[in-house]
Amino acid sequence: MRTSRQEVAEEVKLEIFSLLPQLLADINTPEEAKDFLSTFLSEKELEVLSKRLTVMYWLYKGRKYHHIRDMLKVSSATIATAQDTINLPPMLHVFRILDANEWASRVTDRLRKFVGKS
Repeated sequence: MRTSRQEVAEEVKLEIFSLLPQLLADINTPEEAKDFLSTFLSEKELEVLSKRLTVMYWLYKGRKYHHIRDMLKVSSATIATAQDTINLPPMLHVFRILDANEWASRVTDRLRKFVGKS
């Protein structure tokens, strides 16, 4: 989508910039989120946003630049830009959510293995 050089009225900006956050807050399941994102974004947009989040999360988790660069096929400049945002409160909150999801997934896997052995 191309954007116009003409400025949008401030009240219109407030309305349009509230739609996406509200929708994201209202999505209930990962499946709904995946369906929405894969329909709403182009494949390239989804890849760019997914990589950006992964770069930030991996930096937060302490992975090395060269590992991130090689695994995700991103530039050092992309990684450096992401580094500037990983300690901001909204991103730290997101990382805590991702950590909790990872932990829950590990626990679920262990429980499945345990129950399967019984």
